[in-house]
Amino acid sequence: MTEPSMTNLRALPPAVLADYQDWLKAIKQKILATRMKVALAANGELIALYYEIGAQIVDRESLAQWGSGFIDAFSQDLRAAFPEIGGFSSKNLRYCRAFFRFYCDPAIWQQAVAKLRDTPWAGTEPELSALLAKMPWGHNIQIFAKCASVAEARFYMEQTLEQGFSAFHQSLMPLCINRPID
Repeated sequence: MTEPSMTNLRALPPAVLADYQDWLKAIKQKILATRMKVALAANGELIALYYEIGAQIVDRESLAQWGSGFIDAFSQDLRAAFPEIGGFSSKNLRYCRAFFRFYCDPAIWQQAVAKLRDTPWAGTEPELSALLAKMPWGHNIQIFAKCASVAEARFYMEQTLEQGFSAFHQSLMPLCINRPID
């Protein structure tokens, strides 16, 4: 007796077909879960990079005498070096700087910058940095741009992760106070 061909699934006995469909569904779920894990890990690394870039900008602005066009020149140089990677516009680099300033206590900025090579997220609490890493960059920008304090930002991050990202846009962020990004 020959085995049925998988090219014609309808010819399979119902129990065999159901077994195959269950197995396929499990594999698809595993693929989706793995893709999500990879995306979240990549997002966390990107957010940490933006925090470090912000810290480096704050440090250089306080120590170097490069002038007011520093961020624009820095942006051009980064975009020339990495044309295939987005996120290095002048506007985004200013967001990186504001991101660092918002979450790192100004009293320890220089200490935090010095520790960043060995300690990602230096200057923030571990629980806070874990929350920040789970949020997409656009959500992070909206939160620190609209919240008046780190405590308020933490509240909105926790609510967003608990209620989902659609709740973030529909109900959470309209409640935040708008404040300008410098």
